[in-house]
Amino acid sequence: MLGSAGVSLPQAALGEGTGPDLSTIDAAIEGLYASISGPKGQERDWEMYDAVFTDTARMGAVVGAADGESQLIEMTPAEYKAQSGPFLVTAGFTERETHRVLEVYGTVAHAWSSYHGTFVRQNGDAGEVTGINSIQLIKQGGQWRVTSIQWESTDTAGPIPAKYLD
Repeated sequence: MLGSAGVSLPQAALGEGTGPDLSTIDAAIEGLYASISGPKGQERDWEMYDAVFTDTARMGAVVGAADGESQLIEMTPAEYKAQSGPFLVTAGFTERETHRVLEVYGTVAHAWSSYHGTFVRQNGDAGEVTGINSIQLIKQGGQWRVTSIQWESTDTAGPIPAKYLD
């Protein structure tokens, strides 16, 4: 099948087949957060997680480097699942959206999605993280899917600007 630019598109990227209902942007973003969140010891909803992303999706975490500069760690959703999946379960990581600024043009969308996450540290103490997810989505085959997500926490970026708060 060809896209509008004459590029061949894989069937799976077109949103055809069965799976979670991602017919709205809300469903896709809520599915993204829900799929990685849960109490300590609970396996994550990897079926939803896989469904939320396009086949060629990319992810990136902005972290602080030893020299004080920011560094982007890029990965695929599969790499994130393999690397972070065990932590999400053992630490009981739960992340929720606290505010969203959304822009949509046709079948392309961008969400600045502020988040708050909680987890349990190895020593048993409660941990928290806040920041912003920059999420790009596309609607194909009637389903909204994430093509790219990058995130940065307040640890490296500083306080969340007022326009991205509730």
